[in-house]
Amino acid sequence: NELSQAFTAYNSRVITPPYGSDSPSSPSKSKILLVALFLGLAIPFGILYVMQMLNTKIRGRKDLEDKVTMPFLGEIPQYGKKGEKTGVVVNKEKSRDYINEAFRVLRTNVEFMMRGDDSKVIAMTSFNPGSGKSFIAANLAMVLAIKGKKVLAVDCDLRHGSLSNYA
Repeated sequence: NELSQAFTAYNSRVITPPYGSDSPSSPSKSKILLVALFLGLAIPFGILYVMQMLNTKIRGRKDLEDKVTMPFLGEIPQYGKKGEKTGVVVNKEKSRDYINEAFRVLRTNVEFMMRGDDSKVIAMTSFNPGSGKSFIAANLAMVLAIKGKKVLAVDCDLRHGSLSNYA
């Protein structure tokens, strides 16, 4: 009896009936698809942009033009497969292939930079192993020797000497 007295119906009436469509006003399917399309394009492009901005590898002359104040002597194309140790002197006396020409351009630019100086020492170094120091040194020494210059190539890496492997 107490329950029935507690839940008595209020005296209420409808003054104006509700109006509107029977479909929900939110979420809008077209807005969700538009936002998903935008995010699906923006996130990969954003990730690629950030990866490109954090990339510090040098691939060519254009990467060095604005960032380094030192003179640019030349570009040597990659010889063989990446990461493969060649151990080969590629310069021959009368060869005209692309890598020989690249070393000849490097030789000419080195001679131009050293013109008039008493310094006759060329030192090569880099931060990491496998970057091509021995390959460049051996082939630059060969290209200078082909021109008739006196060359002495010294491998100063006492633990992992690799210049003597070039033949």
